[in-house]
Amino acid sequence: LFDVPSFFSASSSRETSSPTAAVADNATAPSQPSSVAAREGGSGSSKVGRFRTGQWNQRFRELLQFREQHGHVCVPHDYPPNPKLAQWVKRQRYQYRLKRSGSHSTLTDDREADLNDIGFVWDAHSASWQERYQALRAFAIANGHCNIPATVDKALNVWCKHQRRQYKCMLRQQPNVMTEERIRALNEIGFNWNPRNLNH
Repeated sequence: LFDVPSFFSASSSRETSSPTAAVADNATAPSQPSSVAAREGGSGSSKVGRFRTGQWNQRFRELLQFREQHGHVCVPHDYPPNPKLAQWVKRQRYQYRLKRSGSHSTLTDDREADLNDIGFVWDAHSASWQERYQALRAFAIANGHCNIPATVDKALNVWCKHQRRQYKCMLRQQPNVMTEERIRALNEIGFNWNPRNLNH
């Protein structure tokens, strides 16, 4: 019913400079980057190093499977089907922050590049927004509209109200966190900016 917005589905490449590159199209079974395949079995200097490398590769493959199923890599913070994957995703963002601050980090350049290649979102706030967006998109696909009642999902209902408030602030040139990219994404799933038909 609705296409995934272009900035979520556009293919990315290893040359992508932004860590928030869009999710790559993957019409076939999930395939792992060559760098992951090359590291399979581990190249660490110890059994512990090889074990940790194997664990990372396993979670990465699970993330590829998640993308195949959902069309994006924004794993919810609370993801009962695979809580270990949700924790792993949060850990990658934490390791990314450590790396950017110059502290010791387990996020190697190869791992960072592999995650960039599949559109991994490094910023936790952006990831949280996209997580809510994907939930709303799923509701819209199932119901044909975006007006989700609080009785169905109170948190998502509140999030929708927040998007409308931020949009109004933007129109009034007041401080806001709304972006053209977010407006475009919401418009593409038929988001109703003024459900009560009130004047801005």
